[in-house]
Order: sequence, then C-alpha cells, then structure tokens
Amino acid sequence: INRRGTLVPIKIDFAPGEERPGQVMQSLQSYISNHPEAGSLGDISEILDARNLAIIPLIDLEGDLIGALWMQNKQAGDFSQWDVSLLRSLSMSTAVALANAETVQRLREREDELEHVNHKLELIERITRHDLLNQLTALFGFLELGRHEEGERGRIFIDKALTSASNIANHLAFAQDYQELGASRPEWVPLEVAVQRGASTVALGGVRLNVRTDGVEVFADRMLEKVFHNLLDNSIRHGGGVTMIDIWVQECPHGLLILYADDGKGIPLERKEFIFEMSPDHHGLHMVREVLGLTGIGVREIGMPDEGACFEMSVPRGGYRRSEQG
Repeated sequence: INRRGTLVPIKIDFAPGEERPGQVMQSLQSYISNHPEAGSLGDISEILDARNLAIIPLIDLEGDLIGALWMQNKQAGDFSQWDVSLLRSLSMSTAVALANAETVQRLREREDELEHVNHKLELIERITRHDLLNQLTALFGFLELGRHEEGERGRIFIDKALTSASNIANHLAFAQDYQELGASRPEWVPLEVAVQRGASTVALGGVRLNVRTDGVEVFADRMLEKVFHNLLDNSIRHGGGVTMIDIWVQECPHGLLILYADDGKGIPLERKEFIFEMSPDHHGLHMVREVLGLTGIGVREIGMPDEGACFEMSVPRGGYRRSEQG
C-alpha cells in the first residue's frame, strides 16, 4: 500500500522455504530488515531491491500459513516494533476476514446447489405430474374401450394402451435421469465411448452412424452419453426419414466443436429457439442442454430446414484433450 492508500501489486516469485524470502514465511515469524530478530536470515531487503522491509505471516485458524503481509520502503526511518505490532493485529484481522470470506463463499455455493436442486425438483414434479396424469387417463380409457371390443378394433385399443404405458415408463426414466444430473463430479470422458454408449440404447434400425472423434476426451458430467442418446432418439423419432447421422470434432480458436448432423427434414426456423425448452411433449433436448451446461459446454442448432438437423456443441479450451491412444 503506498502513501495514498493505493494497493500496489508486487510480483514475488518463490515458494515457502525457497530462498531467504521463502524461509522467512516458512519460519512463521515476523521479519524486520536491519533488526536483530532477522537472525541468520540476514537482510533480505537487498535481494528484493527494497530500502527496508517488514513481513508478517498470515496464519489461519488451523495454524497454517496462508500468505503474508508485506511492507517495504517506509519513508521515515526503518520499521519499528510498533509497526510490527500494528501489522500483527492487522494480520489476525485479515486471517479472520479471509476465513469468513471462505465460509461465505461455501455458503453461497451451497445456496446455489440447493437452488439448482429445487429447480430440478420443481421441473420433475411439474412434468411428471402433468404427463403421467394425461398418460394414465389415456391408458385407462383405451383399456376400457378395448375391454368392450373384439378382433382388430380391440387390438387397436390395446396397442394404444401399450403406447401410453411405454410413455409413462419414459417419463419416469427421464425423471430419474434428471434427478441424477450433476450428482457426481465431472470427469474426463472419451467422446467416442459416450457416443457408442448413447447409441446402444437407441433402436437405429437401418440408420448409418459415422463417428470421428480423433481420440478426444471431454471434461463433462458422466451422463454425457445421455446427450447422444437424446440426440439420436430425436433424429429417429422426429427427423423424418433419417438414413445417416454424422458425429465429428473440429478445433476452433475458442476451443473444440462437436458436430452432430442427420440427413432428415431439419428443424423449422420458427422452432429453433424453443427446441431446448422443457415441454410436456419432449424433454430430450432440454436434457442435452442441461448436461452439457454443467461444464460450460454450449449447444445450438445450426442446420437448415429440409437439409437435416445439425447440433453444434462448443467445448471451451481446457475442457477437452487428446487421449494417448488417439
């Protein structure tokens, strides 16, 4: 801090115990240049090109070194014991303030976590209650109609009832997946493994799947495979005659792009901004955005109508790497 009360940064490049300045910090003792208490450490002010110097270690409530208060170039004379006493008092206040700041930060993080959990629970409750009631109503209705019909007409109602039962199972599976979202720490996930696992739970039929990931691993939630399950499922169910799906990677100035494209009918321009929102009739793409967003991966749809859907997932720098095998 200069005489005007302005914080002036000082670059100090050493670790505790390294060189004499580091030894001062490691000793956990106050240091005053040109003072008998400096002892065997000598006058280190010359090393740092300072006229005079005072160092007070910052010690946390656990007794560990967390930093130091550092003052140099006192205008009038050298630092005195009175200066050191003042600095020691300030160091204790600083250590308490830092501890309080860490506590507040942890509380804020926990508050954010709780808010996120409550948001998820509200979404699950709203979607599952609304959808399950609708599907149960349809199921009971079709079963009742099928009970009074025979032959082909009766089988039609039974098939519709089975479809409703399948939808109920899907909604419950989505609720479970959404509940598990973010429950584990992100990890390095081989992209091709995530794609193949996601594809293994989708009936692709005769659709050709081409995957070129160049050995990329992505730092993501372990539910990354659900991203590709939902993208593939979306193409098969809503793509309109999809015969081929390509997944590849491409580096860009800001990081890595993961591209997913099919040869279906594409997404109308007026629907593009709504496809990632939660709605009663589809949740898959919302899940895609939520899973990717946990580690800062963005997603948008950039395809043209009648030319197929194309999803661009942008991984920031530091969020991907190449495996040794790749």
